[in-house]
Amino acid sequence: MPDDPNDDNGDGGDRRRHSFSLILALTPSFFHLLSPPLPDPSNTIVASNEYASDMFDEARSSFYVEDVTWIAGSPPLRLTADDGKWIDGQFIIKIRHGPTMVNGTLTLDADDHTGASGKVNLDTKDKGLAPGQYCVFYALEDEECLGAGVISERHWAKFLVGVQ
Repeated sequence: MPDDPNDDNGDGGDRRRHSFSLILALTPSFFHLLSPPLPDPSNTIVASNEYASDMFDEARSSFYVEDVTWIAGSPPLRLTADDGKWIDGQFIIKIRHGPTMVNGTLTLDADDHTGASGKVNLDTKDKGLAPGQYCVFYALEDEECLGAGVISERHWAKFLVGVQ
């Protein structure tokens, strides 16, 4: 076997060290004060004690969903206007496991003709929203499960400097 410069003990394994930046944010304005921008946003962990601040109000009550799958095979009729464009729809929404369900609005992306992505606005704040969690949509009138999607990373990127 050829010599591998990353094999530091001769067993053929790659022993490269992977590094990341750890940034502690103690004020809500921290993200706007970073200069220069984060060294490598894809390898950065940000910890803050200000998640309850006004800066994060939107992060706790609205987010984007993607990969929405509708049980009927297409979005409910309540989301389609007479001209075929999407309109906002009210749903009961469940995030994560457990019994908690909240009311909210889904606005499907205008340029997504399949109804597989959109923005969710919750009527109340949620303290644990995170990309990758599922968001399940239920009918207001009878709590029938209509579909589900995955919380997207799209919304969270704006809270990190240097990430688009």
